[in-house]
Amino acid sequence: MFASIKKLSILLIFSNFLFPVAYAAYSSQYQEEAAIMKVAKQSVPAVVNILISQDIAKPSCSSQPSTQEQTNSQQVSMEEGPASSKNPCAQPFVPFDKRNFLYGATGFIISPAGYILTDDHVVDFPEVHYTVFLSDGRPFDGKIVAQDAQHDLAVVKIEADDLPSLSFAPSAELGLGQTVVSIGNALVQFPNSVTHGVVSGLERGLKVVTDKIEKGEIVEDSKNAKKLTHLIQIDAPVNSGNSGGPLLDLNGKVVGIIEANIPNISGIAFATRSEATSEIFAELQKKGVNLLKPLTQKLKFTANRNKPEILSSRNKRVERK
Repeated sequence: MFASIKKLSILLIFSNFLFPVAYAAYSSQYQEEAAIMKVAKQSVPAVVNILISQDIAKPSCSSQPSTQEQTNSQQVSMEEGPASSKNPCAQPFVPFDKRNFLYGATGFIISPAGYILTDDHVVDFPEVHYTVFLSDGRPFDGKIVAQDAQHDLAVVKIEADDLPSLSFAPSAELGLGQTVVSIGNALVQFPNSVTHGVVSGLERGLKVVTDKIEKGEIVEDSKNAKKLTHLIQIDAPVNSGNSGGPLLDLNGKVVGIIEANIPNISGIAFATRSEATSEIFAELQKKGVNLLKPLTQKLKFTANRNKPEILSSRNKRVERK
């Protein structure tokens, strides 16, 4: 009987020790999950999808079609509608529907007046259209109003008011292992995809291959590359199309802007520090644009001993040197 009482006493002691530990672990996990859900709910309305497209050239009409061709064209138009006409000159030219889709990415609203922050490599193309889709599906034409190639940042303006927006927090306060949340247009097919992970490293450096448009497609321009420094490394899943999306802390503040990942290697992605926005915001202020509570803290440069690697800005491949 004494032995049974002794075993029961030991069991009670362990129970009194283990139960609080297990409860604390469960409670902590539940609190983190609740915080991530809250960040997603509050932030998704301010995240946008940016689609890049180019006009398809109109067919050249060097000569008028013959009478027979005109008759055939009219017959086809009556039977199948004008879009199926065999006469190329009779084809209607619809700006959006007849554009060549090139690429898609992410941005987020930084002012209720329609100012959107994204990556410079997302919008650094000549003679293209930028269509911004809000989280509710409404499309707007986007116009580039500021660019900062050094930090790979750009601001796009749409004609809309009273929009939800995100605010910033200093990334200098981030710590290794801190939980962060990413929102973006994953694979250019799944808008407002939410992922989370931890800060894996700070002060990372990359040499990023730039892109160019060639024969109606975006291809890598291996002869040109830009070096980016002071990046945040995260293990949150990031895919092609996430570029320009927000990296948020559990208070829902933007601490970084998604920059790139390394394809075929999971758990390694990078974001530009929030402090890097100070220069592009200052440029906008000179133009008379006053954003709500911009982050004015300057980047505090520190020695970067990490060897840069070359990777595509659109996450296609990595060349190790």
